Amino acid sequence: MYYYIHNETISGPISEDMLVVLYAKGEIDDGDIIKKEGMSKWVEVKTVGGLKERANGIKGIVLSKENAKSCEIVDLKSKVNKRLVYSIVVSLGIAFAVYLAYDHIQSGIKKRAEEEMRVNEQRSISEYKSNVLLVAIDMQMLAIEAESVVEEISKEWRSAIFDEYKKRDFNLAIIDVKTKNHDIILSISNRIKSVQQTITNLKVPVECKEEGRRIRDIFLSISKYAEMATDPSGSLQSYSAQSAELKSDVQKLLREMKMISDTR
Repeated sequence: MYYYIHNETISGPISEDMLVVLYAKGEIDDGDIIKKEGMSKWVEVKTVGGLKERANGIKGIVLSKENAKSCEIVDLKSKVNKRLVYSIVVSLGIAFAVYLAYDHIQSGIKKRAEEEMRVNEQRSISEYKSNVLLVAIDMQMLAIEAESVVEEISKEWRSAIFDEYKKRDFNLAIIDVKTKNHDIILSISNRIKSVQQTITNLKVPVECKEEGRRIRDIFLSISKYAEMATDPSGSLQSYSAQSAELKSDVQKLLREMKMISDTR
């Protein structure tokens, strides 16, 4: 068995064959010193007889093994790198496929939402159009019914005061007119409530907000005229003047309401 000093480091014990291998690989050179077990002196490697010849004899084999080992390592690294690259490529492919699928799903959801919104908007406008038309018709009927009762009240009220042959308490005259036109007055009251409810529940599209407010204003003016038929008050002079003024306004408002319903 041998001990050796290489780069100021003592190593060993190693067999003689291993000593030959290390020398052949260059891990021990001629300047290093060795000592055989049982010997007291350290000697230079180059003085060991036959070491160099034996090392030269196996150097090709050792180098071949080393090269083969290096090649195996390189080949292993190459395989590992190929597998790593393949795994990365596959992972990226899967990630991209998932992204495309997600994007496709999101795009579909967005399109369906937009289509549903468009359909809802069209449905809302169609419903609004139908309700505006009904309101316009009811306002027209309301004005016609109110006009017939208001004119009769004015006529009988005037006769009760100024007609020599029909003079009587004007309150009784008004009561008689209301009794005679009971069904019409009931229809006026019900129609006012119906139109008011329809307008209250009217779902006005965003682009028609101003129009919606105008419809409410028109209804308030027409209902004020209609209330003169259901609940007459004041003096004959004020009643006649107010009814004439409102009648003129109502005719204009009905024409405006017709234009609104026609454009819808």
